This record gives sequence, C-alpha cells and structure tokens, in this order.
Amino acid sequence: QGSFYSSVFGRLVISSDTAGGGTYRLMVGSELDARLTPMTFFKPNFEGVRLDYATDRLTSTFLFSRPSDPGNAGRTNFTHVAAGHAEVQLFDLAKIGATYVNAHTANSEDEFSVGNPLAGVLTTAQNQALSTLWVQVRDDSPVDGSGGATVFGHDIILVDTAGVELRGSEIDFLPAIAGARLRDGALVADGSEMMLFEYDLASLRDKGVDPESITAATIEMALANDYHVEMASDLQTNGERFNPETVLLTYARAEGNVQDDSNGELLRLGYGLPTGNELIGLNWDLVNWGGLSVQGEAVLNRQHRRYPNTRTEDRHEMVRRAHAAYGIAAYQRL
Repeated sequence: QGSFYSSVFGRLVISSDTAGGGTYRLMVGSELDARLTPMTFFKPNFEGVRLDYATDRLTSTFLFSRPSDPGNAGRTNFTHVAAGHAEVQLFDLAKIGATYVNAHTANSEDEFSVGNPLAGVLTTAQNQALSTLWVQVRDDSPVDGSGGATVFGHDIILVDTAGVELRGSEIDFLPAIAGARLRDGALVADGSEMMLFEYDLASLRDKGVDPESITAATIEMALANDYHVEMASDLQTNGERFNPETVLLTYARAEGNVQDDSNGELLRLGYGLPTGNELIGLNWDLVNWGGLSVQGEAVLNRQHRRYPNTRTEDRHEMVRRAHAAYGIAAYQRL
C-alpha cells in the first residue's frame, strides 16, 4: 500500500510455483478478478489476496481481504472477508464443487474470546446501549394497493443481565405508533402505507429499568396478510462518519400475497446488529452424458446478529437462515 509500492508494482504482485503434481498461483492486488459461482461471489475489482491451486482433477480458489481501510494495519475494528471454492472432476463428463464465503466484523480486543469468530463480533461503535428501536411493517406488494399488512397485537420482551424477562405490556412500556390505520380493531397498512413502532429504550429508566442492563430484545407480533417487517436501531446505520443514516433490515416477510387473514401467525423476532454473513454452496456440472447436460447450484445463507451490551461478554446471538437453488438441463438428440 502507499504511493511507493503502487508505483513499483502497479498495485499487483503475482507469484507461481509447481510442486507435487500441483500448480500454485498467488496474487496480491487491488483490482483482481474474483469469481467463484453465480450464486455466491462475483467481484471483478476485488482488493486482497487470491490463491489458486490446481491438479489434473482439482481446481481451487481462495480469497482473503480486509475491505475496511485495507491500507491501515492499526485498526481496532475491521471487516474480514474469506472465501474459497474447490471443484473436483469426478470423471470426464462430470464435476462437483463446494463453496464457502464469509464476511464478518471483528474487534481486535475480543474477536477470539466471544464464540465463533466467523460469526463476527460487535465493533466498539456497535457495542453501546440502544436508545431507540424501530419496527416498520408495510405491504409486501404495494402495487396492488390492498390486502397489505395487518397487525392484531404487538409487544416487546426484554431480558436483563440477571436473566429476568420483562414484558413491555406488563411494565407499561409501549411504543409510539405512526402511519397505521385502524380497521376492525387491527392496525393495517395497504399500498404505500407504512406503520412504524418506536420503542424509546432510554425511557426505561423512568420505569426503574436500566437500559444498559438489557441483554436481549424480542418483538412479538400477531400478523396476517401480505406483510413485510423491518427493524432498525439508533446504532444500525450506513457507517458514514458524518451524518450517518439509519438502515432498516428485513426480519420477516409473508409467503405469497395473502389477503384473507388465512396466514395469521404470532412472530417472535429477536433484534440484533449484523456481525457476520456466510454462504455455503454446492454446485454440479454434467456435460453431454448421452445428450443430456445438467448444471445447477444450491446455497445456504446464514446471517449472524448480536444484541449489544457492555456489561457481559456473552452477548445474545441470533442467526437467520435462507436457502436458494437453481438448475439448468438441456437435451440434444444424437
């Protein structure tokens, strides 16, 4: 890094070697072409380290980067990215591969003292007592203008450092609600309408509860129809140093565009700040086996979150999972 090295190396260093029937190639640069599989990783201007290894039947690529201020080695808080893909030639016409991609926040003061480091830890700026928690509920298909989100009931459940569970409705800790319409005793939001629930956690002191003692917060909602639930807090921002903006993240969505209350359910959504994101994938490629060609991929996504608390190292962790897959088949009559 720096003007001297960039002028000497053009921001790219490549080394290679051959040993034991395999070929190695190591690249360090700021504009590397980094592609693993269609559903996992594609970044043509990757900045970091790329290591390739290949034999007659195996090809593999490993990527490492620190995208948060990579030229500064003295940071306490940073983001790590690590990824790898290996593909094996089973026989002449078939290949199978596996992929792992991980991005997580790290804190040099406690990265390896709090659980699995690949799940990430809270940065110094994140690990503060929350002042405000927002829950936004809206129509997941706003174009149709009807049959949007319906909320029949809501509550918040807090847990303190002593393990005591506090229910908001029991201690008179209720949210300020904006944007919701009342229909048949339920709160609704259709089309472009949005209902916002604002929990002023700082006001817990007025009820004899110390906000800094809270170790977990769970939103409980009875929902139906075509809902989309997002959450944010005063610590969940876009990371800008000046004028940071709050960022809402999706926590729940209805399956399909239901409009008859038939999908009513009670959701319990634990809030946490994002700390890690990982993809685990499997891909396959069968070429012209008797005229049949099959290609596809399946991927599991795990998103890690933690609730901030400065009084304990055992911070409440949540994991949200999702999966996706695709397949392509073609047949050519011989």
